[in-house]
Amino acid sequence: MQTEMLLKVVNKWKAENLEIASPYSKRHIQSAFAKIGKSVSKDIIEIYTTFGGLADEMMDSNLLSFWTLDQLVYENSSRKSDFVLFGDF
Repeated sequence: MQTEMLLKVVNKWKAENLEIASPYSKRHIQSAFAKIGKSVSKDIIEIYTTFGGLADEMMDSNLLSFWTLDQLVYENSSRKSDFVLFGDF
């Protein structure tokens, strides 16, 4: 994944006046994924070190809600799945 593309997403969200959470450290991201028993990919680290997701319940003009790590952990903690949910669409 490329940081340039991610920054375009951030700029789109800013233009829509959405509340964007601050980026996370790599260590914080790894800790969050460890809490749900999942490994974390380089792409996920790149995403969450570029932006921290959208504030709770916020959606962009495409009806995408990209979760913060706190919400990601909350939504995935009780799930038994090979996949990690990270937003709503």
